[in-house]
This record gives sequence, C-alpha cells and structure tokens, in this order.
Amino acid sequence: MKFRVLVCCFPICLDFISFLLMCVCLGVAAATPFFWLLCEVKSVTANA
Repeated sequence: MKFRVLVCCFPICLDFISFLLMCVCLGVAAATPFFWLLCEVKSVTANA
C-alpha cells in the first residue's frame, strides 16, 4: 500500500521539482541583465 502511494506521489514531486527549477532558471534569466547593469553603474560611479 505504501509503495502504491509513493508511486502516485512521485510524478507530483517530479513536476514540483521541475517547476521549481524552471522558476529558478527564469529568475536567473530575469536578474542577469539587472546584475550587469548594477555592475556597470558601480564601475562608472567608482571611476567618477
């Protein structure tokens, strides 16, 4: 019985993990331009 429950839950966990990974990837992709912009601003203000 416990094995059957595990088999039922496994795809849900797998979907959840892939969803989390997708969110992380999207977050990194969205944050990267802002990060570079921040570095540019910092280097400009440091040189000024």
